[in-house]
Amino acid sequence: MSAYIKVYFIYMAICVCFSILCAYVRVSKKQMAVVLGLLVISNGFIVAFRPLEAADTIEYINVYQRSFSIIQNYHINSFVDFFFNRNYHSMEIGFLYLMYVFYKLGFSVEFFFFSISVIMSVATLTGVYYIVKYCIGVTEVSSITYSKIIILWEIYMLWEGILYTSVAIRSGIALGISLLALGLFLEKKKRVLSIVLFAFSITIHSTAISFLIILAVFLWGTSKLTKQIFIIAWIALVIGYMFRVGDYTVKFALLITNWIFGMLKINAFSSYFLDIEFAFQKREFFLLVLIGMIVIYIYRNDKIFSKLSIIVLIGLAIYTFAYPIHAISREADLFTVFLLPMLIYTEVVCEKKQNIILQILLVMLLIPQYIMIFVQN
Repeated sequence: MSAYIKVYFIYMAICVCFSILCAYVRVSKKQMAVVLGLLVISNGFIVAFRPLEAADTIEYINVYQRSFSIIQNYHINSFVDFFFNRNYHSMEIGFLYLMYVFYKLGFSVEFFFFSISVIMSVATLTGVYYIVKYCIGVTEVSSITYSKIIILWEIYMLWEGILYTSVAIRSGIALGISLLALGLFLEKKKRVLSIVLFAFSITIHSTAISFLIILAVFLWGTSKLTKQIFIIAWIALVIGYMFRVGDYTVKFALLITNWIFGMLKINAFSSYFLDIEFAFQKREFFLLVLIGMIVIYIYRNDKIFSKLSIIVLIGLAIYTFAYPIHAISREADLFTVFLLPMLIYTEVVCEKKQNIILQILLVMLLIPQYIMIFVQN
């Protein structure tokens, strides 16, 4: 396990070095494809051959080897069974079918891990690229340079990329496909495909349905969230977290959600409520503070940045009001992931290079990932 951790730290150091270099060197399309391809594939190999002690690895292997019998005995009787059901190993039917297809084709579990990692990485990068392209189109400024795409990969890996490509792979692939669906929809390219992709992402991880909220913010969100208002809201969330308002909001939310899910016969989110600890969660608090600092540092008072900030702020609010639920971090990540297009958008629009302060703040995002993957497990 220690060798696995060292390999990932070396890999992340390489990603950071490439990112710093790309901030000052103009990269061609071919160079970008080679560098990015090597980074994505290398990460896929690390994921594929991780040790059995790595979080969730044994569970995924067991389900993969049983995927054929699971699918053969799986019966869909209703809409809810298809989209919001985790009756088998707490996994949605879409992900089980993915396993089934790879297993049926005779691929090893290592090849499955590698393929899923590469697919979600490409989907995430492409989705964020289209979202940034949409944001840039609003301001009518220059296009995204190829070097920014390499920088985007570094930011993704520092944010939660290791977690989602190696441990929380159901959430990771659902997140990547949802980002791709959103990007295609906003760019008005293949909207039918974007809707199909979005529906598919929900069958892989039910929380992807939250992207409907994100789409609503893009379409109808206010353009008047200034830097001052964001700072006030962020400070309020930090104080609220310190005074543990989540203790009260979670207890109330449990009463409401249990009643609603019971009425609709939905069990997809029950696992979220099995691990509740009404204690101060340092990891979530660290993310709440750090992500808020990054947003404030790069803040730009314009229409599109206001909408991106609202989305990130929703994620930060989830930390404050629902922190006792450990698994709620997956839900918050669906919103805080928009820190990625926010950073790239700022660099393109303002034509600013990453400075040492921003780079330090970004590297600090690796700390909660380390805790989540290598400490708590």
